[in-house]
Amino acid sequence: PETETPETMSHVPPEDPATRSRNLMSAIIGGAMDGVKLAAGISALLMPVLVGAAGLGTEVGYWYYKHKNMQSAADSGAVSAATAGSNLTAEANSITASYGYENGVNNVTVAVNQPPTSGNHSSNPQAIEVIVSQPQQRQLSALFGSGPVPITARAVAVPNSGTGCVLALNANANSAVS
Repeated sequence: PETETPETMSHVPPEDPATRSRNLMSAIIGGAMDGVKLAAGISALLMPVLVGAAGLGTEVGYWYYKHKNMQSAADSGAVSAATAGSNLTAEANSITASYGYENGVNNVTVAVNQPPTSGNHSSNPQAIEVIVSQPQQRQLSALFGSGPVPITARAVAVPNSGTGCVLALNANANSAVS
């Protein structure tokens, strides 16, 4: 095509304002539709990533929830076994079972050690360690790894050799401890 000069442009009839307005509106609408198509395309590409991230976050959150519950069971089992005095394993197993972690059921393992196998109190023969573990099956994270995820909680308790403590709020009350 030739380069247009002012002389060659003089033969083009001027466009009437109504036609120019229609052309402008169709350009705006067409551009807006292109933007909607672009947004829809980007959304279609990113939606699986968003859903996957939400699913993975939910799965990891569930693992933290299970660990918190196991830690509560291990803590209670260790304190109960430490105060029981005898038959420590039966006491710890009973308490952890009340939290839903029964030894040998649903791949749950409850180990009771006296003294603990590791940590600060491993040299204390009175200290009692309770370890609760249960492997969790992978759901969405199976895309990134294989095998179950081991969730483990450990607690150590030392028996108190004291006689206990009673607090009287009103020393002058008739039934206050003296």
